Amino acid sequence: MGEIRISINTGDAIVGNIGFEKKMDYTAIGDVVNDTFRLQEHTREKPDSILVGSSTYQKIHPFVETRSLGIRELGTDGGRMEVYEVTGKKEMSDIEYLMHQAKFKDAEQTDHRN
Repeated sequence: MGEIRISINTGDAIVGNIGFEKKMDYTAIGDVVNDTFRLQEHTREKPDSILVGSSTYQKIHPFVETRSLGIRELGTDGGRMEVYEVTGKKEMSDIEYLMHQAKFKDAEQTDHRN
């Protein structure tokens, strides 16, 4: 049976049909996409794992259990990122969930104003 290796990263990317008239591909490009592929390389060390980058961790940590794997090199360009392994789901009441959702909504609105 094969191993599952998942990497998730959060950020802005350009998504759409990219190319020219005779060769058009639907794809995503951007630094976050490159970092996600580089993050995927670290899943070789942790088969059957879900690894997330620091930007994703900031959004999901209220909802899932994680374990820091430390700051890791991302590729050969000297980029570094703290990497987290998702280890489980946090149990929370409906009220706790709604409170976290409200905090995220407020944070997103603040980010869009800046």
